[in-house]
Amino acid sequence: MKEGFYSAFEGRYRGSRELIKERIRVYLPFIEPLKSIYNERTAIDLGCGRGEWLELLTEFGFDPQGVDLDDGMLEICKALRLPVVKAEAVTTLKNLPEESQLVVSGFHIAEHIPFEDLEELVSESLRVLKPAGILILETPNAENITVGSNSFYLDPTHQRPIPPSLLSFLAEFNGFSRVKTLRLQEAPELRENETTVSILQVLTGVSPDYAVVAQKKSVGQMAAKFDDVFAGEYGVDLPSLCDSYEKAVNDKFGLIQGMIKSQVQNQNQQVIGGLKNISRLLQKSDQESYELAKQIEHANEKLLNNKFDLINEILQFQVELQHQNDIKIDQIREVIQLQEESRQQQYNVKIDQIREVIQLQEESRHQQIIGVVQDISRELRESNQGRHGLEKHLEEVNKQLQAVYASTSWRITAPMRMLSRFLSKPMYSLRLLVKAVLISVIKLASKVSLLRKVAVLLLVPFPNLKRHLVLFVRNNQLLDVEPQVSGKPKAHRFENKGIISDHFSYRLNDDESPSLSVDQILGRIKRELDELN
Repeated sequence: MKEGFYSAFEGRYRGSRELIKERIRVYLPFIEPLKSIYNERTAIDLGCGRGEWLELLTEFGFDPQGVDLDDGMLEICKALRLPVVKAEAVTTLKNLPEESQLVVSGFHIAEHIPFEDLEELVSESLRVLKPAGILILETPNAENITVGSNSFYLDPTHQRPIPPSLLSFLAEFNGFSRVKTLRLQEAPELRENETTVSILQVLTGVSPDYAVVAQKKSVGQMAAKFDDVFAGEYGVDLPSLCDSYEKAVNDKFGLIQGMIKSQVQNQNQQVIGGLKNISRLLQKSDQESYELAKQIEHANEKLLNNKFDLINEILQFQVELQHQNDIKIDQIREVIQLQEESRQQQYNVKIDQIREVIQLQEESRHQQIIGVVQDISRELRESNQGRHGLEKHLEEVNKQLQAVYASTSWRITAPMRMLSRFLSKPMYSLRLLVKAVLISVIKLASKVSLLRKVAVLLLVPFPNLKRHLVLFVRNNQLLDVEPQVSGKPKAHRFENKGIISDHFSYRLNDDESPSLSVDQILGRIKRELDELN
């Protein structure tokens, strides 16, 4: 905070020096009895500010000492030749001897310091005060709603409002024997109950300041001199102001209620008079209603007769209308019958036309079917001719094969062919040789029952070998030839070593005669081709 700010702030918002001196005169009755008890009238004012209380104490015969930290305030006091020093309040109290002061005061200092310092200030004040000495602590009153919510925070050095009950309890707790709360600076008319309290006055009219005046325990008859001043009531608190406001409101409601009651009574009398007039009018109206009812009854009888006549006319009209409707219905039926006959003729003509179209379509489709059948027949004949040509070619091949197999050179060169194949492909030839030997052994075993039983017993410990031999026998048709059933027909395959069909397998070896003749093979192939066709 800049130098001189707070003194300038106090000069604007604290009030004039004369006003403050007038306000704080309220504390003089609390300290006046001390003058008759003690000759030495020492007093200390903590946070003395501009020195109004110091000046008043001096005028009242006390020897005061002021303490403050603001240089601007101290300069004002020094200019008035008031006894002041720059020091901190609690430290100053601690430096004072016990029971050395009659009065310890602090005007608007409690709200500027932390609560712990305030506790220490009250405790030290009790220590330095003489018996029956007085502690005065004045601070803004938070009971005033405007002060507690607004004007308290106008001073930037204020920390928090202190409720009157808290400050009063603090003095009692630290050992002061008598504590009085003074509410101050309220409007005189509210203090004297000379005005009707408004809602605005409830919000702003509570005493804006209060002070706790605490007295240290006295000796002998000292306390009696202070009884009257401590028994007085000071200022206006919020509950009493609310009670005044509620009383004023109740008085207004009572007045309004009386006015309303008087008006209701007048209105009731007017209503009773009006009801009597209405009763007379109703009696007159009843007579008129009776006469009017007779007239209405006569009119209803006449209207009823007219209704009967009108109903008879309506019934006659309905009968005539029904007769005309019957004639129209007959005419409509004749028209519908003619339309149906005409429509039936049209349907018959259309049906004949449709039948002719269907007949022409069927004839055309029949001719198409005949053409397709002829094409299929022609293709079948061509296929048969190709098959006959294939048969002739097979017969010629068969004759050539028979001539070759029957020739002397084929038989003579057989060992040479076998030796040549063995030399060119030794592994393949060896496999053929092993296969030929195995086939011969199997054929021999199939003929000799004893040998077959021995072979079966020998193969029991070797299931894998047995399974491969069974497959070898089946694949080479070494036992009975069985048809091979297949879910899907297979195309005929021709290999350089044999001929395989869908139903049978045949093997032709170069070094031995075939098991079947060429004629038998050709016959079976022909039968299989016929089955396929």
